Amino acid sequence: MKRASVFDRETGLILHSVAADCGEKDWTAMLEQITADGRGVVEGHHDHLSERVDLVTGAVVDYQPPQPDADHEWHAASRRWRKRAEVVERENRQLAARKRIAELEAAQHRPHRELALDPQNAEARRRLAELDAEISRLRATLASK
Repeated sequence: MKRASVFDRETGLILHSVAADCGEKDWTAMLEQITADGRGVVEGHHDHLSERVDLVTGAVVDYQPPQPDADHEWHAASRRWRKRAEVVERENRQLAARKRIAELEAAQHRPHRELALDPQNAEARRRLAELDAEISRLRATLASK
């Protein structure tokens, strides 16, 4: 199996990899077709997220792409951008809050029905007020960063 990585000749960024189990003539023809539109090819499979081609030397070198946003930090061991731990925690808290809000809103149907049947139903009003108070607390969680 022959493998090659295709890169942009202007930036050195690796675009994708190709692999084929074919003879040398077919492999060469395929690479010529790939490079016809200004792309380059370097032998082997290379990681487009952490490697690029040095346009001066033609060697594959380590590469750190631009930071996606302030919520990410570079993780050297995996050679990837990862969300900061506090960002992941915040997102998990917000997801849990959204899930709980959906549960609470679903629980409002019965007290609403009871109030529709009896507008003086104090117990239904109390349950709705409790649900609304918890939903309000959870919405504060969603607003926090």
